[in-house]
Amino acid sequence: MQSNNRIVGFSTVATPDNGDLKSQSKSQSQLVDSFYIFSGDTVVEKQFWGHAGLQVAFGVLLCSIKIRNPRKKVQWLLITKGYKTYLLLANNFSENYPNSRKTTPYELQTAMDGIYSKLYPNRYNAVTGIIRNTSDYKLKVAVAPLSDLVGPSKEKVDFFLEKP
Repeated sequence: MQSNNRIVGFSTVATPDNGDLKSQSKSQSQLVDSFYIFSGDTVVEKQFWGHAGLQVAFGVLLCSIKIRNPRKKVQWLLITKGYKTYLLLANNFSENYPNSRKTTPYELQTAMDGIYSKLYPNRYNAVTGIIRNTSDYKLKVAVAPLSDLVGPSKEKVDFFLEKP
């Protein structure tokens, strides 16, 4: 994300070759039928919070991938430390997991377990579905205050924060 030719926000994105993931997945059909996008840390300068630049860029990326892979599902595997990024997934995609209202389908959970176990062998816990961060980095409390949340967003954030 740029303002006056200066970077004011960024996010990490990777699109691994599914062949790299197959050896660890028990759900081969899920891998064959899907194209995976991983994204993680997102940082935006405070005065640009609420701007949609990164969301628009990600939407363009999703559309371009779908156009190049019309017969495959596009699966977004989000790795997040903060609830605001989780809300981007939970509020903008009708089918998203983990989800406070529905269980992850077995075939998808099996594929995710295989992928995460391969990519994060010492950090992924298949029981909780959590990839543990190995650094001491945490969001500052003042960066993302919870006091303004109400309704469905509060329910989703409570679910996100309750994950062990």
